[in-house]
Order: sequence, then structure tokens, then C-alpha cells
Amino acid sequence: MSALLHDLVSPPDEQDWRLAATCRDMDPDLFFSGGFATQRARTICASCPVRRECLDQALAMDEQHGVWGGLTLTERQAVARTRRRKRRPPTVQIRR
Repeated sequence: MSALLHDLVSPPDEQDWRLAATCRDMDPDLFFSGGFATQRARTICASCPVRRECLDQALAMDEQHGVWGGLTLTERQAVARTRRRKRRPPTVQIRR
């Protein structure tokens, strides 16, 4: 879902974190271009006060493109796997 569409359909309280985003007034292409732009986007994200909220949003929306919360798609997928593992109840092995 594009950010614009999300803005139109999301309640205002879900959008509030974006008002504090360091990237708020930057060209979105910087975060979706790849290559050198990816490193520049990561640098911008590193000091962002809402980096965690941005990452959480990308994970919740299963965002497949761009740098969100300072992470690429591959990195976000790794975070999602780790979070899923932590939510699973531990397996108990019964010895016979």
C-alpha cells in the first residue's frame, strides 16, 4: 500500500509517528532506488527518532520494497522471522 493511500485510509493516530520522521520531506525515491541510495537512506534512518515505528509499520504491512526503519527487504524478513520465533511457545521433548 502506498504511503499516500495509507494516509487516506488510516486513522490519524496511526499516522502520527510519520510527522516526526527525518525523511518526511525528502524525496521518496531515495528510499526505493537501491545501490548507493540504499546506504544514504540507511544513514538518514540511523538518526531518525521514529525508526522503530517505521520498521514496525513496514513489517505489519509486509512492505516488499525500499528501506524502512533503516533496513532492506532481506533484513526486514530476518527481523520478522526472529520475532515469529520469539512468539512461539517453546517445544517440549518427552523422553521415553
